[in-house]
Amino acid sequence: MIPGNARPLVIRLAAPVLLAIPLTWAVLQRPERTIVVTAEPASTAPERAPVGQILLNAPLPAALLSPPAGPSPEPSATHQATGAKVRKFNLADLKAQVAVSPGGHFLLTVPELCHTSLDPQVQEVIAGHSVQTVAQVAPEPVNNADGHRLRISRLLISCCAQHAQTYSLPIDFGKPAPVITGAAWAKVTGTVIYRREGLTITPILQVTEFEPIPAPANSALY
Repeated sequence: MIPGNARPLVIRLAAPVLLAIPLTWAVLQRPERTIVVTAEPASTAPERAPVGQILLNAPLPAALLSPPAGPSPEPSATHQATGAKVRKFNLADLKAQVAVSPGGHFLLTVPELCHTSLDPQVQEVIAGHSVQTVAQVAPEPVNNADGHRLRISRLLISCCAQHAQTYSLPIDFGKPAPVITGAAWAKVTGTVIYRREGLTITPILQVTEFEPIPAPANSALY
């Protein structure tokens, strides 16, 4: 027998159970449901390639040198099937596209020289030829244990100052390089070679003439 003072507590505890009984009975009386799981139709959209694959398949930037006239340097399916010859970039193309100094040196800017590292055919033609360029000169901080190198650079502005980019490459004197202080400029003449340094193919100018000059009125190229 429940004492009188405990009856309210018992009623409060039993109330949820009593209320649940009709709900449970109602659920049990409902007709049984059948849950049907249907597979979503396969997407007809083309599968996207992984980001890494997209980057690997992306074309390299074009060199500043315009491509030679005539067939594309890459053989087409027709050329491969018929065995037709594909004309390569050659010295005549280089002479037709690049000015030559009175001394017979190809006049190329530092950005143009840097972009030749993207095109093996252009490298094959320019390598071993004399090139002349005007650039800012600074000490070479890497790959220069013997002290034979300096670094030349030039700022290129594609359309506006926000798109400015500095290009640079090493020059090698084959002996201790001149001491450079401050913002020095020079007209540099030398033979172009290409070497793999780190992960990139680097154009290097083997210096034959080094003439310090005043800074140009406009140091940037456009």
